[in-house]
Amino acid sequence: MPGAGGGALWLLWSRMHKVGDPADVRTLARRILDPATGTWGPQTEVTRVPSAPRRCADREPSAVGVDGGTVRVYFRSDRAGGTDLWSVDVPAAGGAVPDPVPVLTGPAADQAPVAVPTPDGAGAGAPRVLFRSDRGVAVAGLADPPSDTGTLRRFAGGTTVVLGDAARAGRRRQWDDQLCYTPCKPRAGDRLDDADLYTRGTVALFLSPLLPDAPLSAQIEERLRPLLERFLPINVRAVLVFAPRIDVEALYPPRAPIQESFQDVHPFVERYAGPAGTTAAALPDWSFLLATTAGHVTADRSDPTTLRRRAWYPPPR
Repeated sequence: MPGAGGGALWLLWSRMHKVGDPADVRTLARRILDPATGTWGPQTEVTRVPSAPRRCADREPSAVGVDGGTVRVYFRSDRAGGTDLWSVDVPAAGGAVPDPVPVLTGPAADQAPVAVPTPDGAGAGAPRVLFRSDRGVAVAGLADPPSDTGTLRRFAGGTTVVLGDAARAGRRRQWDDQLCYTPCKPRAGDRLDDADLYTRGTVALFLSPLLPDAPLSAQIEERLRPLLERFLPINVRAVLVFAPRIDVEALYPPRAPIQESFQDVHPFVERYAGPAGTTAAALPDWSFLLATTAGHVTADRSDPTTLRRRAWYPPPR
């Protein structure tokens, strides 16, 4: 590895902490081959399980030498909930390894990073990182000069829903929703409805100036649908999505007094003043038997008077 480790060969891999563990806890480890002796050094950890949450799945490491005799390791991990790219700078001479930092986050699933040194050699600048992703790429940005028309293209690589990926699940039914697949109707003759947003030939119009449930929004939709059918090609279908603007919040109407109050009224029919009378009971000649105390009996042979109440006691008075 040029620029780090003195030309030594680094071996990086993802190790599973416990075979058969459904949590799939994985971290990165390394071993270094000494070119002078041809022997491998001891196994040392590159990443550790975070304190919260107590799990991670670090995979697909790729290393490149950077300034100061440091090896930067890029890898895929779900430490933040989703499939994101992370990096950690490992000292080539040994020592404490810092905690990894995120490189790319968000709703997109990024994986398989490959670090490429700069053309002028390691240390001349930040390395390039090639990776796979299912994030949308604006085709207008590929033109020269770029012209953004608002078009977003999808590419292969999407996965099923990951419950812990809050960033990906939070984009549900938004412009960059990555949880949807192209639906295929099971029977011939079935028509797509407004819930099928991401299909071939579908154009979604996201309108946000108004509230979705406002009466004026329904009137705009009734007027706009016939116009779209007249001007769109026959193989293109339009879906209207009314989404509220994130910077608009509905409060009290103008000149409305902001008053909030409450009052609990409980008509009490009667009131209990507490016990007023007293009661007492006399138990003549009654004796007590402690069943849990060894040797405790109700009758004593040396005392004949204790035998007179063996079968009958007078009632309480």
